[in-house]
This record gives sequence, C-alpha cells and structure tokens, in this order.
Amino acid sequence: MRIASSSVLLTQTYQADSSSLVHERINQDEIVRLSQVSESEKLSLNAVGLVKTQEGQSIALSLQTELSRYDSYRVEIRQSLAQMVDPLVINLKGGLVEVDKEKKFQFDLNSDGISDEISALAQGSGFLALDRNENGVIDDGSELFGTQSGNGFLDLSAYDDDGNGWIDANDEIFSKLKIWQKSALEDKLISLSEARVGALLLNSVHSSFSYKNDETLNAQLKQSSVVLFEDGKTGWMSHLDFSITPPISVQTQSTLQGSSEAQGGISLAPSSLSKLKASTSQQSSDSLVDSLKKRLKVLQTRLPKAENEGEKNALMMQILDLSARIMQLGG
Repeated sequence: MRIASSSVLLTQTYQADSSSLVHERINQDEIVRLSQVSESEKLSLNAVGLVKTQEGQSIALSLQTELSRYDSYRVEIRQSLAQMVDPLVINLKGGLVEVDKEKKFQFDLNSDGISDEISALAQGSGFLALDRNENGVIDDGSELFGTQSGNGFLDLSAYDDDGNGWIDANDEIFSKLKIWQKSALEDKLISLSEARVGALLLNSVHSSFSYKNDETLNAQLKQSSVVLFEDGKTGWMSHLDFSITPPISVQTQSTLQGSSEAQGGISLAPSSLSKLKASTSQQSSDSLVDSLKKRLKVLQTRLPKAENEGEKNALMMQILDLSARIMQLGG
C-alpha cells in the first residue's frame, strides 16, 4: 500500500475521579488512620478521516477505543506515638547538656534493629558510651547507658568496683568508657582521658527540663550528677530522655477492582488485558516502583514533622496515592 493523500483527525477524552474517607483513632501507644479510597479513570481515543492510496483505493477511518478502570481499597496507616529513651550525656564545657533544636540524625537508640530519628547534641556535649565490641563505632543504644533499663545512673553503678560512689580510675571500666560527641559539627569517639574526665558521680538529683522546638518535644532532662575533670573543674552528667518516632506502617488492601478496554464498543477479554499489561517493560516497571517507594519513604519521614493539620492531611493524601500506585504496579 502506498498512501497518496489523507485527512485524519485524532481526538481523546480523559476523565479521572478519586475520593477518600479518612477515620483516625488514637490508642494508648499508637495512631491508626484508616482510609477508604475510590478511584476511577476513563480514556477514549477516536480516529476519523479518509485515506486515499496510489492504487486508487479510498479508506474511510472510524476507530474508537476506550480504557476504563475502577478501584476501591482500604489503606491502614499505623504510627506509634513517640517513645522516650534515655542515655547518659556529658557536657564537656561544664554546663548542663544542650540539644540541637534543628539537627537530627539516624540512630538505633532503643536497639530494636530499626534506625530512629533523634536530636543531635550541641557542640561540646557527648553520650557516655561503652564500645562493647571494640569496633571504634557506637553501633546502637546497647552501647550507651540507660537505653535498655531506663536508668543510666543505675546501669553505670554496676561497674563501681570499690563501692565509693564514683566511677574513677580505681574501676576497671573507667579506661574503657568513651564519649561519643555527636553534633552538627562533630562526630567522634574519644576516651575519658582525652576528654580530661577524672571521675563520674553516681548519685544524681531529679532535674526536669524540656528541650523543645516550638511544640515538638525533642528531649527531656530527668536526672543530673557531677563530672570531675582532671584540672579540678566540674561539670554535669545528665540522664536525658530522647524523643524517638518509630517508622510508619502502611497496609493496603484492595476491596474492588475493575478495568476494561473497549474497541469499537466491544470489551476485550481478560487475556487481551494481560497482553496489554505485558507490553510494558518489566524493567521499566520495577524502576518506577523503586522510585515511588523512595518517594513514599520520604513522605512517611515528613509526616510526623507536619506543622499543622493542613500539612498533615496533604502528606496523608500523597502517601495514600503513592501506596495505591505501588500496589497497582505490583510493588
């Protein structure tokens, strides 16, 4: 066939609709958001015209194809309420411990195998640590004091070999203790001798104080005791509760799905739909799913930090939309 002339008009119409109903309840230790989401799409393609061939044939075009789908699914999002986990912290500058209002970092503070986002310390402060596996890194909260028992001073007192109420050079653990300086400007592990720390008092006093960024509680001071430096100066060692927000669990359950392709007013069989889906490269689909999952993780991280109800609802809708798209792609 050789085309001599043609006049073809291609048109399309597209309709999409979505709605959701969100129910939220707060239990003793978690927030549960249950959303019922409905989505529909309809695409119509039309081609009309006249084609003439060099062989003298005239072909009238009248082609119509439709694609449509309807999905209804439930999305359950569970988010544990912020937990408070308490290591011991020393301020090497002599004052009480300071917490960075803005800077946070990822660290498995409660040793559950999942990284938590906690506030960094201000420069000059550090976590009292025991590098148990001697790998030069504080791997998780199990190498700090108080994160498991809730009482760092009690944990530390177990190493007071001579029972004098101090952790000092007479105690075997003294030479093994480290200070992990973790701030926006530094991340290093030093020994007590490098920090010029001479002794740590085990007796403590109740000292409640909240470290907040607007309405967000980053940490809370609970107990404080004394640090003696080698030069005779004194400072503070504190039991500090850090607020950690566990990750968000998202579960999506499809309740109703429907899709069809119609050509010339005739619906295609499911086998035709399978062929249509198979025409998309699996590699491309996997790449898209990975990209969507990364975006979803970013949104889930931002959700606990939402500054107001409007921002939280907007993030929720984006999370629901991405979760639905990932599910549809088989992710």
